[in-house]
Amino acid sequence: MPHQDWGRRFGALALLACTQCSGGEDEGRAPRAVSVLAAGAPIEIYTRRPGDCRTFGEFRDEVECESKSWRGLVLQDCLTASCVREMRIEQDGEVLARSEPGRHAAFDLPEAYSAGTKLVIDGCGDPIELTLPEPKDDVELSFSADTQRIDLDVDGQSAGSFVKAGTYAFAEGHMVACQTDRAPARIPVSDAYSFYRAAAFVFDEPVVVRTDRVHAELFPSAHAIRTLSTRVDFGPLWDAAVAAAEASSLFDACAEACASATAACDDATDDLMPCAVPCVAAGETEPNCKAEYQAHVECAAANPTCESTATPSIACEQAEAAWTTCAEE
Repeated sequence: MPHQDWGRRFGALALLACTQCSGGEDEGRAPRAVSVLAAGAPIEIYTRRPGDCRTFGEFRDEVECESKSWRGLVLQDCLTASCVREMRIEQDGEVLARSEPGRHAAFDLPEAYSAGTKLVIDGCGDPIELTLPEPKDDVELSFSADTQRIDLDVDGQSAGSFVKAGTYAFAEGHMVACQTDRAPARIPVSDAYSFYRAAAFVFDEPVVVRTDRVHAELFPSAHAIRTLSTRVDFGPLWDAAVAAAEASSLFDACAEACASATAACDDATDDLMPCAVPCVAAGETEPNCKAEYQAHVECAAANPTCESTATPSIACEQAEAAWTTCAEE
């Protein structure tokens, strides 16, 4: 399954609802800043007003890396009200995709948009319309990894990159987001985990649109996503961890979920242990909640996604909530 609504689940970890908004919210105020990563089918949009807090993993001006570890659900560390009721991708009068309310949106269209396709931001006075630039098609992206980092290599010229990576341990893990002014990019990872989803936008200098209502930067981008193992062979220690995982009642469910996830990324591998071992370990830490955890993992196996995320797919939100509630009791 291709990249899915990544901004909602990882880049925008909280649903940013509109409060005390009116049709003329933008009138007489500083222009709204809009940044768009436009890669054909994947599109991410970030909007800001002066004073808005920064969400973890948000595309921004600063060249830096940020990371966090999580257990259960990711803490919502940034809640900013927004008048943005909806963002839409419109092509030849047809709506290709639309978002929920909030400052951020991410889309994965069935196919790349064509010339003249528009982004429409609705809810803040008159709709804001921005024509998307042609995607970047002059680079090839590839990933590699070791225990210290994930490398994004770029064959071709670019102005910068935006990379996110997250573990796939189902109930705990580590996430990192890096923005660079160059390519290739070197992304630090936690040596406590060995199985990651990594996704990257590589972009050119933006198309700039400035009016009294919006300051927009639209970045022609290329996109790639894949799964990676950072494990090295620790000999007897790793063998013991594998043996313990295989003896667990959770192992079959975890192995199936890991196989589904890697297949969803078109990156199936014969070695599922870097994913299955931490998956089992996360469930075994709460022995009184194994039934809830197994139901959550089985749902993940039946509804695989290819993404770097600590939050569940929509289909598995109920199972995730049951597991989290039990683990926190």
